[in-house]
Amino acid sequence: SVGILSGGVFYKKIKDFIYKFQSEDTNGYEVFKPMNGDNASIFGAEFSFQKQLDFLPGFARNFSLYMNYTFVSSKAKGIRNEDGELRGDLELPQATPNILNGSINYTNLLPSLHVKYNATQKTILRAAWTNTLARPNYIDLVPYKEINREEEEIYLGNPELTPTNSMNFDFMAEHYIVTGK
Repeated sequence: SVGILSGGVFYKKIKDFIYKFQSEDTNGYEVFKPMNGDNASIFGAEFSFQKQLDFLPGFARNFSLYMNYTFVSSKAKGIRNEDGELRGDLELPQATPNILNGSINYTNLLPSLHVKYNATQKTILRAAWTNTLARPNYIDLVPYKEINREEEEIYLGNPELTPTNSMNFDFMAEHYIVTGK
């Protein structure tokens, strides 16, 4: 089974970015006001890994793992402090220098097609092709053994169960009957 490992670098030049200017009014209240900064630049690198976990048994083979790391370095010009003075050597507000995220996904591709045809003003013909999936009940997947000695029965769970897949074809005709007015 194949996975994907990718990487890249990026650079962005930004004009008129928005930041939150903070000051104090004559009554002592903190005042927050959106303002435009002059310009900013962002340089970064990104690395990703993605892998389908198809080596797992049963329904679990449809899980996939995704991980991503991004490094960002930024510089911003045109940010003013409370006194209105320009500040230098600042990072772009709300730019996070290190970002790590990941996810576990479960994927089944289930395409479908629905067609509707108005044969007359009162008659509609419909056709559909769909693919559906029904997963096993959780209790059926649990590896367990239950012995009923009175009935001489043994019940077993089966963690190897896979979902039930079905392809469906549906056709329908509708005719609207208008009765006296």
